Amino acid sequence: MTQINTIHPMAKEVSALNTYWLVQYLEEHHPSLDLRKLITEACRQKPVYVENLQTGEVEEVGLAHLRNPRHWFSHRFIKTLHDIIQQEIPDPRLAFKIGSTMYKTQPMLTTALGIPLLGIHRVAKKVSSEAYKYNRTKKYSVVKMEKKCIEIRITHNPGINTCPFTMQWNAGCFVSYARLAGATNIKVSSRCIEKGPEGPGDPRRAIWDFKITYQEPGVLTRLAKAALRNMPGIKTLVERAEAIESDHQDQIVNRDNIIAERTADLAQANQTMRKEIADRKLAEAALLQNKEQLQRYITAIDDIGLGLCVIDADYRLQVMNTTFTSWFGGHPGKTCYSALMGKKEPCSHCKMVEVIERGKKIRYHPTVPDGRAFEMVATPIHNSDGTISKMEIIRDLSEQKKREQQKLESLQHQEQLKKLESLKTMATAIAHRFNNAMTGVQGNLELLTLALSKNSKEYAMAANAFREAKGASQVGSIMLSYVGQNPLQCRQVALAELVRSTVTSSQNLFHPQVNLIFIPPSQPLYCSVDRQQISEAIENILANAAESLSNDSGSVEITFGNEYFSKASFPLFFQKKNISDGNYIFCRIKDSGHGIAGDNLSKVFEPFYTTRFVGRGLGLALASGIMLAHDGAIIVDSVPGKSTTVQILFPFTPLRSGHPMPVAEVAPNVGTSLSGHILLVDDEPPVLEVGKKFLTMLGFTVHTAVNGKEAISKIRGQEHDYRAIVMDISMPEINGIQAMESIRQMNPTLPILLSSGYLATEFPFSANNTATAPDGFLAKPFQLADMQSNLELLLSW
Repeated sequence: MTQINTIHPMAKEVSALNTYWLVQYLEEHHPSLDLRKLITEACRQKPVYVENLQTGEVEEVGLAHLRNPRHWFSHRFIKTLHDIIQQEIPDPRLAFKIGSTMYKTQPMLTTALGIPLLGIHRVAKKVSSEAYKYNRTKKYSVVKMEKKCIEIRITHNPGINTCPFTMQWNAGCFVSYARLAGATNIKVSSRCIEKGPEGPGDPRRAIWDFKITYQEPGVLTRLAKAALRNMPGIKTLVERAEAIESDHQDQIVNRDNIIAERTADLAQANQTMRKEIADRKLAEAALLQNKEQLQRYITAIDDIGLGLCVIDADYRLQVMNTTFTSWFGGHPGKTCYSALMGKKEPCSHCKMVEVIERGKKIRYHPTVPDGRAFEMVATPIHNSDGTISKMEIIRDLSEQKKREQQKLESLQHQEQLKKLESLKTMATAIAHRFNNAMTGVQGNLELLTLALSKNSKEYAMAANAFREAKGASQVGSIMLSYVGQNPLQCRQVALAELVRSTVTSSQNLFHPQVNLIFIPPSQPLYCSVDRQQISEAIENILANAAESLSNDSGSVEITFGNEYFSKASFPLFFQKKNISDGNYIFCRIKDSGHGIAGDNLSKVFEPFYTTRFVGRGLGLALASGIMLAHDGAIIVDSVPGKSTTVQILFPFTPLRSGHPMPVAEVAPNVGTSLSGHILLVDDEPPVLEVGKKFLTMLGFTVHTAVNGKEAISKIRGQEHDYRAIVMDISMPEINGIQAMESIRQMNPTLPILLSSGYLATEFPFSANNTATAPDGFLAKPFQLADMQSNLELLLSW
């Protein structure tokens, strides 16, 4: 690679000579300076190359190149080198001193008699006109020339950058030329006209003006100096004298500059002090006003229930208002993380860095160890000493969070209640369809057993199938029990006696080593219940207690009581509309078994939930449905690994003098004749077929209709003198209730027995309105005996 720039060769020689003299000066006046280190630092970003002006070859920069005036360096390297030298030698006049000795590098100028004889004016013109020949990067021009004063302008080529170091160097050079011309008392000042380029590609020029003032001696003095300068023995003395004079002049200039600078500094200090005194008075007045205003703010913040604190950069509490101290206590000087959070280091959620160092306003929501939640708004505040603290405005969100949680729980509660209602509706509909289907199956099997000889194998098979069908028909009853929709036959009973009877019949559930403890109440507790269903519920709960006991040992304690309970304390399953706060009598069954984990307690009322084995888990679900139908509840508490307590709650009912007999147990008139015409209405063909056969066997002449509309038509036509109507409720077009109302208008005395797979409680019957209440209700699936007893009761009135 040859040449690193196309600058004019003469300009390169001048630049190389300047660099060479720079190194010579540094080695002479600053011998401790490590030049190799300077070169390494200047080349740190990337390698720098130097051009040999004799061969034109380009080489990587080394110390030897700096000591050889025949090598040219790039402007970037020279500028970097200047910057590094100024860092190493903190002398603001270093560049000026180097420039003022430049004449030593130009022997022709120091020996020529013509220079002193020409005088400084002619030398200035000569230097200005000839300089461009040697350095094509800038142009010298005489702007002003007066007696004892010359102004020279240096205009750099476009894109050529400059620096203060170079301009000081130029000022020193002008002093050296003026000194060669015989001038004395030389002073130089510079002024930037245009700054020049600020980056690569910027075409602007850098322009500087230099004003040179001097004392010019007469012609004879100049001639004598020129002659003396060229005498070999005197030359050295003159140079030393000039050096001494130069240093002396520098000292004078430095002294004058120091005096001027110190005078200016003193004046500036006085002015600054006066301003600071005035500012301090204003600041003190403002501070007093700010303190009063701050106190008003703090009081206002207290009044609206907000906390306030100021924390310094070291996390220490500085200011706290009354609300804050009521929440956290007073801890002035302590760190916020130890006083508020009980920690030994700053909290992970702390926003100190963002607030103090970055000046941000931040909102965040921490929770303290006792569970209280807060909203904090952190803002930076500037203190009078120049430091920055963090001010926090705090709002207690605990009550709001509690209300939000309560609202969420209420919504979840409502949603669960809706799901339970939907489940009830679905269970009832499924039970209805299942009961309809089982009516056909069970009825045909019963007819088959009646038709077969009791000694035949076929009879045994049919009887077994009939018995299993009756068991299967209980599925609908189980589903209705779970949703609390199974019909009740209630009577007033003593609760302790009912439980004792159930425990006695359930003794086989417990191992002989289990200790059964029965503690009756101090006085009888009465409740109105369906004895059979409650006995079944208690038996299921006892079975769970027996299975929870490990190694067939332990104890089961049964106690009773009468206490006040709120509806909110009941499990969600039992919080229906007609349940209310009040006195409830209860049976408490406590076992010493393995208990139930806390997260499983809410699942115990779910069908088929069990912690033992698949196929179980209906017991407590059925018991809960039975209690739901009785407007009662079941509360389960457990200590895992220790015990489980089940409380069965019944609404309190005062003891009555009599015991009314349930409707289902009213004895029919045994003399009632089951004969004559009867109308059977049902839209399900299997049910219609079985019902027709049952009624025929009972002695009736059976007429059928497949919907309410056909039934109304038959009654309106008065084809027969019907003794009764057996009619399904759920039918298309016109249902059983609508058909019953129309028939009652035509024949109010005609007995009507409604039938359905749904429960009677699902229909809008009114005991006070005979038009909307049937004379009887036959639940599906029914047997022959069920139909017989209901018709006998119906026709006996």
